[in-house]
Amino acid sequence: MWLRIADVAGVGRVNGVDQAFRRVHPASMMATGYGTLQADLEERCKAYDSFFLGSRLSEARANQLHGVAKRRMAAEALEWSASACEAGGVPAADINKAVSFALQTFPGAVATAAYMDYLYISGPAKGRNPADAVAAWRGSIQRDFGPRLRWQQWRRYGI
Repeated sequence: MWLRIADVAGVGRVNGVDQAFRRVHPASMMATGYGTLQADLEERCKAYDSFFLGSRLSEARANQLHGVAKRRMAAEALEWSASACEAGGVPAADINKAVSFALQTFPGAVATAAYMDYLYISGPAKGRNPADAVAAWRGSIQRDFGPRLRWQQWRRYGI
């Protein structure tokens, strides 16, 4: 809904005043099965696909922005997968599903630091050459500091 509104009208940010309210309770969609990262990513992917299919943006700009959205969703899935492997206690099937989502959504993810980080933490890349360890380290730094930096950016600029 918000993407479609932004496609036809200007969007602003208002700090300080409440813009909306939501009710928090144990049976809410966010507290049940709909609240998983996997479900969220899949639904966001559908929303972006739908939006960019009918957007008033030029085809080149729509393709560019759609690519950015896909790349970011893939990175989020891989960052979660690496964190889940590191923390333990998450079923391997859930981690594999997130990794599959990332690679289907953005095939170029195999060349990213987030993927190298996931491989290194999940085991297959352990013992490889130092370049793999450096790539995994970059991914780990992005996983640790990326959300903090994005939150600071959102807090300051609203984007």
